[in-house]
Amino acid sequence: MNVAEIIPHLLKIPLFKDLNLQRDKQHLRALAGIVQEANYSPGDRLFGQGEPADRLYLVVRGRIQLTAFGADGSRLDLGIKQPGESFGETGLFVGDFHDAFAEALSPVQVLYITRDDFLPLLKQYPRLQRRLNANPDLQHQRRLPQFDWLREGEVVVHAGQRHVIELVRRALLPALAFIALLMLVFTLARTEPGFGGMVLLSLPALFVGGWLAWDYVDWHDDRFVLTTQRVMHLERKGPFGSMFEEAALDDIQDVLEVKPNVLANLFDYGDIILHTAGGTVKIDFTEVHRSAVWREAILREMGRIQARRVVRMRGETRAQLERRLNLVPQTEPVSRKETSTKSPAPLTVLVSTIRELLFPASWVYGPDNQTIKWRRYWLPGFIRFWWVSLLFLLVTFGGTIWVASRLDSGNWYTVAGWIFLEVLILGVVMWYIEDWRNDFFQITPTHIIHVDRKPLWGRLTRQEARLDRIQNITSDVPDLFARLFNYGKVTLETAGAEGKFEIEYVREPEKVRAEISKRQQQFRQRDLTRQAAQRQDELLSWFAIYDSLRHAQADPDSPDESAMASGETEQA
Repeated sequence: MNVAEIIPHLLKIPLFKDLNLQRDKQHLRALAGIVQEANYSPGDRLFGQGEPADRLYLVVRGRIQLTAFGADGSRLDLGIKQPGESFGETGLFVGDFHDAFAEALSPVQVLYITRDDFLPLLKQYPRLQRRLNANPDLQHQRRLPQFDWLREGEVVVHAGQRHVIELVRRALLPALAFIALLMLVFTLARTEPGFGGMVLLSLPALFVGGWLAWDYVDWHDDRFVLTTQRVMHLERKGPFGSMFEEAALDDIQDVLEVKPNVLANLFDYGDIILHTAGGTVKIDFTEVHRSAVWREAILREMGRIQARRVVRMRGETRAQLERRLNLVPQTEPVSRKETSTKSPAPLTVLVSTIRELLFPASWVYGPDNQTIKWRRYWLPGFIRFWWVSLLFLLVTFGGTIWVASRLDSGNWYTVAGWIFLEVLILGVVMWYIEDWRNDFFQITPTHIIHVDRKPLWGRLTRQEARLDRIQNITSDVPDLFARLFNYGKVTLETAGAEGKFEIEYVREPEKVRAEISKRQQQFRQRDLTRQAAQRQDELLSWFAIYDSLRHAQADPDSPDESAMASGETEQA
């Protein structure tokens, strides 16, 4: 179709129904320029449930059946799209995933607009965006903030703050004090000719005013975020500190909404409590605005995840069955060439050993590039035990000068005593260095490991948990110094009684949290695939036994394959 033929079809779409053919001719021609066309035969699938949604469809000719699988595995009939009907606004505006299958029932012709073409057009024509007849919920979701910690394919579904009543409760007393101080300042300005009293009252007024400003900033920056994969709590701690908490939606079993008092019911706020298999996820979802909306949104995303899991399992079962029936050609593994590595020079080894001893790397990747070891950052340890290093330097340099002045006297006992003291203090320094650097966290594709080891074969504690046992992850940057040098603490909580892991003084704590969260999701996906494959093998084995029994019943003279198999097993 050409541009002139496409424009009348565009005006049938509810999203563009407010555009006028005369007034908005430029906008309509620009829209028609990004429209694409596709044709499908009966039985062809336009998209599947769980696949990325990124376009708006308009049916020009034919009929399209929409079906979906629910979280319980039930099949749902969502109706038939006829010529002139459109669908896919959510994919066009915010992306996300399809919640249904679309299959052609007859020869189908569709026009579609992709999100990658549509969003730049809205930036180019801001007036066009104001004239769109978009769903208010979609407009709101499109205006939601985007974050750099979002994974590929992850979409922000809902974001909000604590209710303003929490700010009022926190700032009420300092606000009253600030008003009282201002009234005193104005009263003194009228009655007293001097500035002494005004200055004395202005200073506490400025302090209380700063306190009020900080209360607002602290309330404003305390955010809650729901995505298609997890729930997040972002909080500012002090002027420079920050904290991130997260929990995967896969871990949540049910959601409880609590409105604790009359004020909560009047002003529509409450607490959201998330329960997991091991207890309660300790994320501070308290006094959130419109708590019922949060509860429904979390439950809806949990159901969507479960439905996508059902669809994925069915798809994997189909693929497994096709492989069993040799309907899909088998691919041979690709061989990799081994590469030889050249050993480094002895001087390089010595320098790197000393550097690793005094300034150990905070992030170390294993040879397989899958294992990561996180050590404590050396700078906080150096500051914490500065007195040991200072004592060693004083004994070294001061002792060297003192011994050099007494070498002519031949007093070798003094030299021996100084050497003994030097070795002793060096041993203390090395003890503290080793004690600081011996503690580490290690993440593998399947486990998180915490090792706490004392020097000289002392006490060793090893804490280990599978990644899918982690219920929530918290990263904390406590103060200005930690913010400047980018270190902090990462806390992992599991369902076990002693299931708390703390990674202290680790570099880039927010990046560590994101890496653990990513590994956790990857492990869960692999584990779900493994479990699905196991169930599929069992199911296919049942079908094989059924098929052999059916053939044995049809041909009584042929031996029962299952009986032969059991007989061979007994002989073995």
